[in-house]
Amino acid sequence: MAGKPLGKRGQPVEFHLWGPLVAHYGGEPLHLGTERERCLAAALLVARRQQVPRDSLPEWVWVDPPADPSEELHRYMGRLRRRLEPAGLGEALVSRDRRCRLEVPDEWVDLHRFDTLLAQAEHAADREAFALLAEALRLADGEPLAGLRSRRIDALRVELVERRLAAELRCAELGIRLGRHRDQVPRLVHLFRDRSHDATVTRLTMLALHHAGRRQEALDTYTAHRKHVVEIGGLEVDEQLVQLQRQLLTDDDGLRRGVAPAPVAVRPPPAGRAAQGLTVVLHPEDGDPAGLYPLTTTPHHDGIRVHEAGEHLVCAVAAHVPYAGVVTPWLDGIANRVTRPVHVGIAVDDEEEAGELARCDQAHQILHRHRHGRLVVLVSDGVYDAVRRRGDQVEIDAYGQVDEQTGAWYRVPGYSTPVTRDRREDLAAPERSRHRGIGGPNVSFVGNPRIGRQVIATVVDHGVAGDDEF
Repeated sequence: MAGKPLGKRGQPVEFHLWGPLVAHYGGEPLHLGTERERCLAAALLVARRQQVPRDSLPEWVWVDPPADPSEELHRYMGRLRRRLEPAGLGEALVSRDRRCRLEVPDEWVDLHRFDTLLAQAEHAADREAFALLAEALRLADGEPLAGLRSRRIDALRVELVERRLAAELRCAELGIRLGRHRDQVPRLVHLFRDRSHDATVTRLTMLALHHAGRRQEALDTYTAHRKHVVEIGGLEVDEQLVQLQRQLLTDDDGLRRGVAPAPVAVRPPPAGRAAQGLTVVLHPEDGDPAGLYPLTTTPHHDGIRVHEAGEHLVCAVAAHVPYAGVVTPWLDGIANRVTRPVHVGIAVDDEEEAGELARCDQAHQILHRHRHGRLVVLVSDGVYDAVRRRGDQVEIDAYGQVDEQTGAWYRVPGYSTPVTRDRREDLAAPERSRHRGIGGPNVSFVGNPRIGRQVIATVVDHGVAGDDEF
């Protein structure tokens, strides 16, 4: 379609993906149909006007896709087009050559406006960045794509929640630095209740409480974090948090002005050595990297340079890009859009090691144990150590060790929670576990399960080597 489409009244259509998926045209709701039709609309809206292969749509539309979904997809496509016609967008939904596209401007979709504001905030001065992030967070209200269920949408929901959390923490940090610490306390205290294991959430909560004149509550926050990390998780408290507690106890002058720079989520380099970036290698199983490049480019990571090298893509990540922003949200975003099996290897500034991880036989075996996975991520010991130091227990638990000889760790974004060490020992000795008094599946929850709150759970079947999400 030439130019920007407009509705029959010359007005834009507003699509909301934060919260339930709804659309408004001329101030009135535009009905998008059944749950399946709305799942289809979500897949096309997330793609930002890019062509979406029809073969990838079943995992966007169903939790368990039917054996032959082509007829039903064709029917849903026709219905969705008719739903869009009252707003003059019937022709905006294009389907030909087994590819589909919904041609609507980014500014009509709240998720894309959110992304644009985050990208602008990255390059703005503190005061402007704070205002941009606050505006983005006003858009990101509620559970993303609430009420919709499919394999891809469930995985996307987790990714969006993490992206919103990152924006919340950055906004809170800027707010403290700008002297608006009291305004940040309610949100940070609420975040800490659900994420007491998170070192960044703990640090900012302590700082906001301290600057608001609530020093004892700041110290209590550290105590609660330490209990969760050390006594429950068996890990060490981040050294910068330990230092912050000491400063609070001694009323250090350094805390009286603004907020200290955010801690780097990786171990500092040795003296005299520059900080190192990551090398990420994406290796498609079919050996054809064509089509992968657009998936690696996002407005949030201008510090990532991508080039093609034979049968794979090499992504060089600049040292200033936090490891956490690469190994979780960036790769999860790629996993949501990739349509064929891809192996990813990540190492610290070492293309050869990253390539070996991406091409190893174990990567193929792991991915094919997860029937619906499209991406497997293998990271070196150095990268996994950075994940552990970040202190996010949910993220740590998403990794499993490939084997002792390889010395690498893996995860399948959106689909797997590895078997615990004790459970691996049981699987290695089935004759011992067969006689246990309690049987049934092992269920691992992502998040804090509460009555009345939707959670994502992964079933680790006692009788098979792989994992399946339900």
